[in-house]
Amino acid sequence: MAMNFDFLMNDAVNASRREIADAGYTELRTPEAVDEALQKEGTAFVMINSVCGCAGGIARPAAAYAAGLEHKPDQLVNGFCRPGQRSDGPCPRILHRLSAVLSVFCFF
Repeated sequence: MAMNFDFLMNDAVNASRREIADAGYTELRTPEAVDEALQKEGTAFVMINSVCGCAGGIARPAAAYAAGLEHKPDQLVNGFCRPGQRSDGPCPRILHRLSAVLSVFCFF
């Protein structure tokens, strides 16, 4: 029986996206959306989403918990990063924009 990697990966990606969207985060799917969100006045919680175990086991649950706290930022946004993603997609743009203002540590 042959396995279709893209089908399996898309299922994992969609579940990961759904989980963080259900927590109230807006996904930034284009570089332009990243620029628009990060240029808004106020504060933003930026969740770097992925299908990796760290994102599923720690980051998404923690981001969902943070979204429910009394004091929260003006906007909750996320960008999806995955191995083999286009270099002109939203994740590289988020990381580039954030690196201008803070140190970001990413593990892939």
